[in-house]
Amino acid sequence: MTAGDSFLYLWRDPTSNDYKKPTEVKYALFSLLTCCSAQTYITLALDKCENLLNDDKVFPADGVSFPKDYKTIVQDIYKKIFRAYAHIFSTLIRTIY
Repeated sequence: MTAGDSFLYLWRDPTSNDYKKPTEVKYALFSLLTCCSAQTYITLALDKCENLLNDDKVFPADGVSFPKDYKTIVQDIYKKIFRAYAHIFSTLIRTIY
């Protein structure tokens, strides 16, 4: 997925077997692997964020302490959402103006 001509975003998820290292997410079109799919990247990002937001170990209730890597997790959520926004904005701004 890209945001303009200068940024290529790769998907990395250390908890996944498929994406432990930064990977360009591709999609199949007529059985060929083609360019990076923004739709797939954004879907993965939103699913990952939703899972983290619903995880009681990350966002505990009832006075339980937050995990030690809480700040890193929240930064990752913001980064993924910002990348989706940056792609959508950089793609659609050309259409609007």
